[in-house]
Amino acid sequence: MKRALFFSPYGQWHYHGACETTMGHALRARGMEVQFIGCDGLFPACDVFRAATDKRTAASCLGCQKTAATLYEGMATPYQWLGRHITPGIETEIGSWLEEIPDEELLAARYRGYPVGRWARSSVHFHFRASRLELADKELVEGWREHILGCAVAIDGISRILDDWRPDLLILLNGRFFAHWAAIELAVERGIRVVTHERGMRAATLRFAENGRVHDLTLFEQLWSLWGEVPLSRSELLWTNALLSDRRFGRGVPYLKYSPDPESEASVREKLSLDERPIVAMFSSSDDECAAFDERNVGAFDDSLEWLTATVRAGAELPNLQFVVRLHPNLTREGINRQTMELAAELRSEAPSNVRIVGPDEAISSYTVADMAAVGVVYSSTLGLEMAAGGQAVVSVARGWYGHAGFSRPVTSADEYLDAIASAAEQGLQPEIARRAFRFAYRYFRELGRPFPWVREEPRHWGALTYRSTDELTPGRDAALDALCDMLRGKLPLLEPPKDSERSRSERDEDAFFAERLAIPTIPEHPRYAV
Repeated sequence: MKRALFFSPYGQWHYHGACETTMGHALRARGMEVQFIGCDGLFPACDVFRAATDKRTAASCLGCQKTAATLYEGMATPYQWLGRHITPGIETEIGSWLEEIPDEELLAARYRGYPVGRWARSSVHFHFRASRLELADKELVEGWREHILGCAVAIDGISRILDDWRPDLLILLNGRFFAHWAAIELAVERGIRVVTHERGMRAATLRFAENGRVHDLTLFEQLWSLWGEVPLSRSELLWTNALLSDRRFGRGVPYLKYSPDPESEASVREKLSLDERPIVAMFSSSDDECAAFDERNVGAFDDSLEWLTATVRAGAELPNLQFVVRLHPNLTREGINRQTMELAAELRSEAPSNVRIVGPDEAISSYTVADMAAVGVVYSSTLGLEMAAGGQAVVSVARGWYGHAGFSRPVTSADEYLDAIASAAEQGLQPEIARRAFRFAYRYFRELGRPFPWVREEPRHWGALTYRSTDELTPGRDAALDALCDMLRGKLPLLEPPKDSERSRSERDEDAFFAERLAIPTIPEHPRYAV
């Protein structure tokens, strides 16, 4: 009998746990043996109780453990605690080893040959909502040490579990947190297939990755390699158009609505005191979530803070343009990214008269700003994709997750930045940009987001089951669930390749669609999305 191991240490995130137990029951119904591994308070720091949001208390770990146990027992799910697999006294041994490592060598720290300093880095960014890991910040450094210790403890326990139970499949959340990162690497090292999951970009969907993290650039490159040259049909174009329209109003999004609804252009001009000069719209990212993914951050600047500074100061060099810098709404949700917010406050005081910095909580629609803009400038914001889908020029200063798809203009050096903005601002709407962006958007939102209606997400990361009995998860009851389980078991590919009939499509439907769509103004009263 094939075995599936679910590594699920963050029981407090009930929604993800409910999704995993649902997958577990579905796999058991298809003949797999299933085991869950939860956390029993082993780690000195974690991603659930974070310094920037919900600091850990004496009762935090017990509450998290209770949430997990209640879920597993209520769902008749076999589970064990990670602690029973840890070598006695290992925390003391690791702590002594870690004390010998100076602060400046934390990133390079290796335990049993594994790069734990790097594996823990993503969690440290997230824990403190920090765009940069600054060694002068003693609280952050101490937190980094705690995450490294936790990562090393996880290596000890997970290694034993994998060697003793010998699963054929490991399933876990996204892979970007320290213990999850370690689990992926240890499983791949042993030839065990890994599937990671995360919320989809549409409601009632999940996205998945194979043998890596959901945020890895390779997944998006593979998607584009398979489908980038395949024209969209009329029905696919209309589906994508409707989705993009819904996103402008926060409809169909899985978790949080990030922008106020579109408003009139006149309203935004009045609020921001904008004149008739062309607008450069810069959209920042909630970059502390993916700051540790180096391959996505390669570009013109060392990080997003350097880019923010360069953009505000660009106003003095390009007085014929107006700059609207929109700070990502998530910078002040679930904790505050203080590095970005403090830098923005400093830059406001020195900003040229043609630069406006719009805070995360200001009631100004990012979509209306985007519609008004001659060019968008992004690090990795989804708004860059959405602007390009309207044929607008987009300058990307980092590879992000779509820089390879050809609908944004990449800038690889700070010396090129001003010229790239100036020339893009004169470009006008381009059907070929819209074509490539639409193809990417359809595959990203549709193909990567698999239907998962069996758990409904509710406030505070809670998950409500939408089925009454696990009998509803048995084979043959739901084609989407059958396909998902076949993918999890490796019987179907994660990314389906195009059929010959899809490869041989002409671009006729796209040509007609974009000729009509790009002829319609983008102001809210006449949105392009009304095609």
